[in-house]
Order: sequence, then structure tokens, then C-alpha cells
Amino acid sequence: MAEMSPDNTCVPDHSARSLGRKPMSLQLKIGLLLTLTIVLLGLLAPWIAPHPWDTIAIKSRFLPPNSTYWLGTDEFGRDVLSRVLMGTGLSIAMGVSATLVSLAIGIPIGLAAGYFQGRTDEVLMRFADVLMAVPPIMLGLLVLAVTPPSLWKTALTVGFVYIPPIARVTRSVTLSLAHEDFIQELVRRLRLGNPIYKRIYTTNEDRYLAVLPKENPLDASHNFGYQDCLEDHF
Repeated sequence: MAEMSPDNTCVPDHSARSLGRKPMSLQLKIGLLLTLTIVLLGLLAPWIAPHPWDTIAIKSRFLPPNSTYWLGTDEFGRDVLSRVLMGTGLSIAMGVSATLVSLAIGIPIGLAAGYFQGRTDEVLMRFADVLMAVPPIMLGLLVLAVTPPSLWKTALTVGFVYIPPIARVTRSVTLSLAHEDFIQELVRRLRLGNPIYKRIYTTNEDRYLAVLPKENPLDASHNFGYQDCLEDHF
């Protein structure tokens, strides 16, 4: 609902109720709680792990869960719970880092291809096709085989794999919005350096957000799987 400003101009109301946004569902709240719990455990792992994660005790191999080792021990006598806690933070960092890499490169490529079109679109999309033709696992193994293994290389490799699908999704949405009036007005205002573009953005907030690929929140879960597969080989 619109409100009147002191100078008697109509100011749109952008509250959640006026925009028709639904409150968070119970399932979403539970999911957020579980996610925050896992992240918190990963951050506090060095202090809350009951045993050293890398201590080998051959005499304690394959022990079942008990009061000392809550999740038992592995083939080297290492505490499984401590290793899970220590690995949680590493997995989250790798998954989030790889997702940020793919978003940071894939979204600008998709935006440029969808907005400028023509030769720019053709060159960028053919580059994406070449990347999609390479099997992700093979690309990761190749990079880690010819260079010394490291965490940041794994994150870059996994993030590089997801650039093409993110670029394609972003391009498809950009093509449908590139010639909308509010986009053209925003471009014109930006070129003129007029700060009124902030008001244009606020008015069309939901439509701007539509450019971002809807599958991005799920990319981190896929990245965890690729990370585990690469770690198994190195």
C-alpha cells in the first residue's frame, strides 16, 4: 500500500505484506536451524572434538559406539566423531568456496551473453559448450594430477565445473528481461549518473532477483560430492 511523503508525493510501500510475500514455512525454519547447527559444529570442531582426529591407535580398531567413542573408531583406531566434526568445517568451506567461484564467473558471463547478444553471445556460449563437454571428475583429476594437491585448487576446479550451467541459466533469464522498460530505464539512468536508479531497483526488486539462477543454493551440495570424490583419489 502506498504512503504519502511530507511533500505530498506518493511513496510505494515495499513491506513484506504489501508485496505479498509469504512468511517462512515450518520446513524452511527447520532447514535453516539444521544448517546453522551444522555450520556451528564445523566452526567449533577444534574445541569440541572429544579426541584428536588424526591419532592412530591400532589396539582400538573398529570399536563399536561406546561411552568413550560415541561413533566408534575406524580401521586405524581413530575416533569417528572427531573426524566427522573436523571434516564438517572443511567440507562447508570447500562447497561454499566452489559455489562462490562458479557464481562469480558464471553470472557475469550469462548476463553479458544475454544482454549484448550477437557475436558476444555466440563466443561466450561456445566457450561454455567446450567446458560442458569435459567430464567434471576427469577435469578435477587432471588438474590435481599435474599440480600439487591443495585445498584452494580443489575449490577452483569444482567451481570451474559449474560455470557453464550457471551461465546458461542466467543468460536465458536475461534474454527475457533485457528489453523490459525498467531495465532500459535503469541503464539510461546509470549512464547519466542519476541516483534515481536506486528507486527503480527497489520498485522492481523481485524482477531483478529473477536474473539469479534458482538452482544456486543447491550447487554447494553438488560441490560436496565432487570434493569427496576428488579427495578419495588424493
